[in-house]
Amino acid sequence: AALAAAADRPPLVAAAKTADATVLRALLQKGADVNAAEADGTTALHWASYRDDGDSADVLIRAGAKVNAANDLGATPLHYAALNEDSGPLSALIAAGADVNARDKEGMTPLHMAAFATRLAQTKLLLAAGADIYAKNDLGRDPLSLARKVRADEVAGVISLWVLKG
Repeated sequence: AALAAAADRPPLVAAAKTADATVLRALLQKGADVNAAEADGTTALHWASYRDDGDSADVLIRAGAKVNAANDLGATPLHYAALNEDSGPLSALIAAGADVNARDKEGMTPLHMAAFATRLAQTKLLLAAGADIYAKNDLGRDPLSLARKVRADEVAGVISLWVLKG
């Protein structure tokens, strides 16, 4: 089954999945479909965002990648970028018009993801871009309650200050 899945993986997605920026650029220059997806809807931009590969994310966005493409889990590239250490892919996606309030199939927004992963820089960027601090996931949790649940005190503090400002 794994071999069949790899055989069905578009080459551009495979290059992004393995973080091979050289092959990714070469494929785009040869006209590869920037929005080609795996069977589950995962695109090269999802993988670049997941891999925290800001350079590849920039290249894909400039080539016309759909920043709000959702996979079968309902996750967009911004959901994955919100989990990472580096804020490069997140910033690029926001600048390209990614929906900061997109919800996955569990009602999680990118802000939920950043709060749960204790990502302070991503939390600040998402808040500044208009992320909904009151959005509740399917379990009724908002980003602040998730931050508190995982004892992400700095993230909880930033969200709390944002609530007071609002």
